[in-house]
Amino acid sequence: MQINIVQAIGGGQITLTCEKTESLASIKERVAQQKRIPARSVILVFQGKQLDESETLKSAGIEDLDKLYMITRTTGGMVR
Repeated sequence: MQINIVQAIGGGQITLTCEKTESLASIKERVAQQKRIPARSVILVFQGKQLDESETLKSAGIEDLDKLYMITRTTGGMVR
């Protein structure tokens, strides 16, 4: 199956080929590698809900050609 990952800010898109049994943690890791960012900063959202990385694509109800949104956490602080 294929899924599309759309970056919530900036709108870039990644298409991944995967199995329904693949974990969302694995998907998150693959996206992070392609974007060259830490996996811990990636949040995946489907149908308005943040996905639990312990689930599989199938258990989360994700089907072929569905679209997930990627939000990246940023660290902030005071600039001096």
